[in-house]
Amino acid sequence: MKILGLIGSYRKLGNTEVLVKEALMEAQQRGAEVSVLRLTDLRIDPCKGCMACAFKQEDCLIPDGWRTFRDKLLESDAVILGAPTYLLGPAGIIKMITDRNIAFQSRAIEHAGKPGAIIGVSGVLGWEPFTLPMLNVFM
Repeated sequence: MKILGLIGSYRKLGNTEVLVKEALMEAQQRGAEVSVLRLTDLRIDPCKGCMACAFKQEDCLIPDGWRTFRDKLLESDAVILGAPTYLLGPAGIIKMITDRNIAFQSRAIEHAGKPGAIIGVSGVLGWEPFTLPMLNVFM
């Protein structure tokens, strides 16, 4: 099983990265092949809302790092997504990739049943009400 760890934090080696890597290490000890992708290392531009990907099954025309992300996601058998909490919700990169994933909607049945886990990190109680729901939206 190939498990992809997605790190949605701008802080390299911060709490989010540490926790995602801990989860991956446990999976690796149980025999999984693991890899890590720092989403913030990619330049992900906003979705333009043209909907060509969703309704015409065309490849997204935005020339950025989304294809790299998409390919890694498609190669994996399972995903662990982690993100820190900023103001009430996860870092903005999570919204960017969630919006861009509309390209998967026309092919959602192909990906049904792929296991996933989320890790939301928050240092201040009460500041995290949208972090876990937004990470679940991605899943």
